[in-house]
Amino acid sequence: MTAPIPTPPIRSSATPGSERSLGPDVARGLMLLGIALANVAFHLYGRERGVLMRPEDPTPIDRVADVLVAMLADNRSMPLFALLFGYGVTQLVLRQQRLGTPWPQARGVLVRRNLWLLGFGAVHGVLLFSGDILGTYALLGLVLVLLVRASDQLVKVLMWVGVALYVPFAAMDGLMGLTASFGAGSVGDPLLSAGADAFGWAVLARAGEWVLAQLSFPFLGPALLGPALLGSLLARKRVLDEPWRFRPQLRLAAVVGIGVSLLGALPVALDLGGATSLNPFAELGAATLHGVTGLVGAVGVLALIGLVLARGGADAVRRGPVADALAALGRRSLSGYLAQSLLFVLVFAPYAGGLGATVGTAVADLVAVAVWALTLLGAVLLERRGVPGPAERLLRRLTYGPRDRS
Repeated sequence: MTAPIPTPPIRSSATPGSERSLGPDVARGLMLLGIALANVAFHLYGRERGVLMRPEDPTPIDRVADVLVAMLADNRSMPLFALLFGYGVTQLVLRQQRLGTPWPQARGVLVRRNLWLLGFGAVHGVLLFSGDILGTYALLGLVLVLLVRASDQLVKVLMWVGVALYVPFAAMDGLMGLTASFGAGSVGDPLLSAGADAFGWAVLARAGEWVLAQLSFPFLGPALLGPALLGSLLARKRVLDEPWRFRPQLRLAAVVGIGVSLLGALPVALDLGGATSLNPFAELGAATLHGVTGLVGAVGVLALIGLVLARGGADAVRRGPVADALAALGRRSLSGYLAQSLLFVLVFAPYAGGLGATVGTAVADLVAVAVWALTLLGAVLLERRGVPGPAERLLRRLTYGPRDRS
C-alpha cells in the first residue's frame, strides 16, 4: 500500500483586492467624510460647548456649517461605521467558510485581528486622538466572534435588543451637550488633550481619556451591537455585494431612512442655526431624537449607495470614476482614518499649527473636507500602483503572518 499524500494545511489569508465587493468599500470611503466632519470640532479648544458639543457664540457662517453637519454627519457616521463593521466581519467569516477553513482557525483570525485592532486604537488614541473609535469597535468585534455563526433568528432578536438600547445611549450622549440647563452653564471642551500646549502633556491627557472611553464599553457596546448585527444580516444576504437583487427594498429603505434622518435632525439643526431656542428639557429630547434617527439615517445612506450601484445592470454593480475612487479609499479606510487624525493634529494642536484656538466650525469643516479629499487622492494613487494602505498592510501581516502578501 502506498501512503496517502498529506494535504497541506489550510492557511487563512486576507481577501485579495480583486475579490472585494465594491459596495461596502464605496460606503466606507464615503463614511470617512462623515467621520472627518463629526470629529474635527473636537480638535478645537478654549470654547464653551452647547448642543452636539458645538462651540457656542458662532458666527453666521459657523451656524450654517453647524446646521449642515448636524443634518448630514453628526450621529450618522458612527452607526454607519457599526453597520459596515458588522458587514465586514461577516464577510470575512463567509470567505473563510468558502476556503474550507476550520472554524477554530477562522475564529483565531478574528480574535487576532480584533486584538491587534485594539492595539492600533490604543496607539491612535494616545498619540493623536482620544476620541478614537478603533478600540471600541475592536471590543465589539470580539463580541461578534461569539455571534457571527448564530442563527438568523437569534441575531435578529439580539439586533432589536441592541436597537432598543440605542435610545438611552442617544439620551446620555445628548446630556453631554446641554447648555445652561441646570444652572451649570455651558460645558467646556470635551477633550482636554486638544488644548494641551505640549505634545508630552497631550499624550498623558489622551492616555487617560482613551482608557476612560474603553471603560464605557459595557454601556456603549450593547448600543452599537444593534447596527453591527444588522450589518451582519445584510452581509449574509449579500445586499451590498449583489444590490441589483434588492432594488425595491433598497429604494424603500433609502427614502424612509434618509427622510426620517433629516426630519429627526431638524429640531437640533434649527437650534444650532438660531431659528429656535430650546429649553433644557426640549434640548435633551431634540438631541436624543437626533441620535436615534441617525441610526435610521445610516441604514438609508447604505441603501442609497446600494441603489446607485445597482444601476449597473441585472448582475453587476455600476462602476465609474467616483465609485472607484471612493472604493479605493474604502479599501484603505484604516489608513485614511489614522491620516485624518494626524493631519488634524498638525493643523489644530497648540504645539503644531495652532488653529484650534482661533478658527470657527466653518473653517474647521472646510479643513475636514480638504483632509478627506487628500486621503482620497492618496488612496487613488496607491490603487493605481496596486499598493495597500500602510495600516492595512501592517494589520494583515500581524493577523495572518508574514507570508500573506495580499
